[in-house]
Formats: sequence, C-alpha cells, structure tokens
Amino acid sequence: NYFKRKEINKIHLLSIPKTCSTIVSGQLKIISKKKKFFFNYYNHYVKPNNLKKNTKYIITIRDPFKRLVSAFYQTIKNKSDNCDNANFYRKKGINYFLIDLSLKSKRCNKLVDTSVHLRENFNTFYKTINMILIHPPVYIIENECLEDDIKKLYYKFGVNFDFNTLDNNLDFF
Repeated sequence: NYFKRKEINKIHLLSIPKTCSTIVSGQLKIISKKKKFFFNYYNHYVKPNNLKKNTKYIITIRDPFKRLVSAFYQTIKNKSDNCDNANFYRKKGINYFLIDLSLKSKRCNKLVDTSVHLRENFNTFYKTINMILIHPPVYIIENECLEDDIKKLYYKFGVNFDFNTLDNNLDFF
C-alpha cells in the first residue's frame, strides 16, 4: 500500500489545468500536517515522464468538455484588454470560440497558444495509453467526484475527515 508511512517518503501531485488540483493541494497540506507525509505540488508543466520511473504521484482529471469551458473563461478573464483575441471572444462568447476551435482558426489558435489552461490537457500529459500503463498514478482524483475522492484519500492516509472542521472544509465547491 503506497499510503502507509513506512513505505513512502513523498508523493507528487501533477496538475492538468482546470481539474481541481489547487483544491487537492490544499487538502494534501492538511494531510501532511496531520501525518507528516511530504507532497510535491507542481505547476502545469511537469508531466509523468519528467518524474523518475518509480516515483509515486497523484493526478487530477476532469470531464474534457467541462475543463475546456472552464479554461476558456479563465483565459478570457485573465487576458489584458490589449489582447484582441480575448476581447473578440469576450464579446462573442464560447460558442464562437468552439466553432473557431473546430475550424482551427488563426485567431483561436493564437489564444490557445498564449494560455496554459487551454493548451495543456490530458494528452499532453500522456501521449499514449502505454505511458499510463508504464508509469501509472497511485491515485486519480476526478473533479466530478471530488468530495468522495478527497474523503477516500484522507482514509488511505489514515486521517479523519470531518466536514465540520475548518481544516478540511470543502464548502467552496
């Protein structure tokens, strides 16, 4: 069992953009304080192939379409008013973006290229299914099952999970 203290020195959290990894990293900090585990949390640029072969890691995933919609709104919100492409899609909305994305328009491609949230996705983390089989994560957290997956993660580390405490309050879902 990867989650037993004697068998572990650290676990890495890899972050596909817009999959709830920020929430998960906060929960891992709570587990770390209570059980003295060590977690590494990386930005969106670290992939499984950047880790040593037997490195243990957790990854967060999300429905691809919901992740794309979230990434779109994050991107146009964060881009400056000087960004013509973001301004265009702010006015036109996500439907125009999705049409342009399917047509591979230059305007859309430029916006995607300037946004890690739009550019990075599951297939940039795993180029082939063999990559998952060769170096699988020890735990996968699904955005759509976040509450249950967090509870299970706490259980695996032997930490009590109580929604009534400030430490692990997940009311912000």
